[in-house]
Amino acid sequence: MSTPSRIILKVRNEDIGRKVKFDPSKLPTPLEEWCETDENGRVWLDHRGKDLCKEVTLKGPYIGIYCHWDGDLNNVGAELFKNYNDYETALNLIVGGFCSSIECGYIRHYANIQAAMVGGWKNIKPIQGSIKKIRNKLYGWYEYIFENETWKGVKV
Repeated sequence: MSTPSRIILKVRNEDIGRKVKFDPSKLPTPLEEWCETDENGRVWLDHRGKDLCKEVTLKGPYIGIYCHWDGDLNNVGAELFKNYNDYETALNLIVGGFCSSIECGYIRHYANIQAAMVGGWKNIKPIQGSIKKIRNKLYGWYEYIFENETWKGVKV
């Protein structure tokens, strides 16, 4: 079952105007490759090695993304608290855009699968602005905010 969440980061004042490009090599957990096989093991969808993310200019004061699956505190929350617990790592995750999932030691960004890009990067890029704007634009049953070097997670 889908348990959506929104993941938000408070942008440091000194970073406003900074240009950032998602870098999968800096993730503490692997970027899962989108490769689907049928019951006989034949590949029918292979998007390994895709990186359709665009560079993001930080506009502040907040930047956030949507995550579709397992957004509860035991899944997305646990991964964020354990593996994405510093500003640069959390920022790198978010500038990759909306996610399908962040769980079980891996991450799936929509920007790494061509099928999710039907509407282009503009439909899955991070949302920036006030906390109110991000909350209004991103649906979620759970919310995670990285601020003052720590995550706060709540059911909304």
